[in-house]
Amino acid sequence: MKPFAPIAGTALLLATAMAARAADLPASAPSFASVIDTSTADRFFIRAGIVGLVLNESASIGAMGAKIPGATIGIEPQVTASLEAGYYITPNVAIAVTGGLPPKAVIEAAGTIAPLGRLGSIVYGPTTATLQYHVLGFGRLQPYVGIGPAVLFVFSEKDGAAQRLRVDSSVGVVGQIGANYMFDAHWGIFGDVKAAWLGTEARGFLGPVPIKAEVRLDPVTFSAGLIHRF
Repeated sequence: MKPFAPIAGTALLLATAMAARAADLPASAPSFASVIDTSTADRFFIRAGIVGLVLNESASIGAMGAKIPGATIGIEPQVTASLEAGYYITPNVAIAVTGGLPPKAVIEAAGTIAPLGRLGSIVYGPTTATLQYHVLGFGRLQPYVGIGPAVLFVFSEKDGAAQRLRVDSSVGVVGQIGANYMFDAHWGIFGDVKAAWLGTEARGFLGPVPIKAEVRLDPVTFSAGLIHRF
């Protein structure tokens, strides 16, 4: 996926630079322990906030077994609420699952089939599970990177120009980079960016003609909100 590579590279460089910086900090520098109690009681966390989803969508569309030249799709960005729940295995390593309020994606015809207009819409639930590495030694600021599987759950479809529209659920890979800023041992704010390799398959009819599409969604999400540790 195009946006994942620069984010993954940036995450790796950031983690390397931060680890080197943390090693050079004097003993008097603010530590993770000075802000967060790392006991078992404080290993669980919840992040809740607003997320914007930008899809890098494209499609290869065929009718009756033949590809339609130049036919593709367009999907506008969406905004919804997100929720992530996780657990610190160690002070540096955590696992987390992210979901949220399922957004609605309106699928527009694009390219050579643009005159068809709205092909249909889906209500879907992008969900991720990531293994995160948190860079310590910066006091209240706690950057992290993560990687894991991404799942696209399709809950419902609505027809437009494409009749009897069906879109498959699918599985991909996600990478993330973000940071927490803690006000005290339990409360803080966060910012997070995730990028995923994620595709699916769609089927339907244009009039009596059956169509099939191999679809790339490859979403990038931008989220911010509150974090609570308990």
